[in-house]
Amino acid sequence: MKLQDFISSGIIEIYCMGIASDEEKALVEKYASENKEVKNEIAAVNEALNLYATSLGKSPREEIRNNIMHAIASFEEQSRVLSFPPRMTLQTSANEWLKYMADNNITQPSPGEEIQILDLPANEKQVTYIAWATKGAVVEESHASEDEYLLMLQGTCTIKVRGVTTEYKAGDIVFIPRNTVHRAEVISDETMIIVGQRIAA
Repeated sequence: MKLQDFISSGIIEIYCMGIASDEEKALVEKYASENKEVKNEIAAVNEALNLYATSLGKSPREEIRNNIMHAIASFEEQSRVLSFPPRMTLQTSANEWLKYMADNNITQPSPGEEIQILDLPANEKQVTYIAWATKGAVVEESHASEDEYLLMLQGTCTIKVRGVTTEYKAGDIVFIPRNTVHRAEVISDETMIIVGQRIAA
């Protein structure tokens, strides 16, 4: 996750309010130990919360109120996805994941960004996410110690692996071995929806 996306995700507000899970606390503290921007944001949120607590019943500034409400909404959003996502294989179907999304009431976050990612429940062996991406969005990456599956649910994209570019559409699934650079680009006018799952090798 990009640093700015992490800062704006609401997890820092959750952390400062004392309602973060152990995993969320560890993640915030890890980012804070590595990034001055995160330390400064924690200090700013704590100051805002302290001002609010000592304001003798006065309404908080709109900015503070919005940050708090956003943090609560983010916490509720994360808490509502209760079921652990299924393990993906080359036989995994799009219908299985459309049902998972419907059962967990998962919908696209508010449109506006080129790429939006929703992280699903994870453990040390399996990390899963759902991404929404608009035409022209590009991601290039590799994972040193994880194999990755990519399942297309909607839209069309190209994926370049080892110099070979292939076009994929809804229902297609791709397996990318660990330590393999791959580049994906959305080419459809409709929003691309993709499920990604990284498995520790």
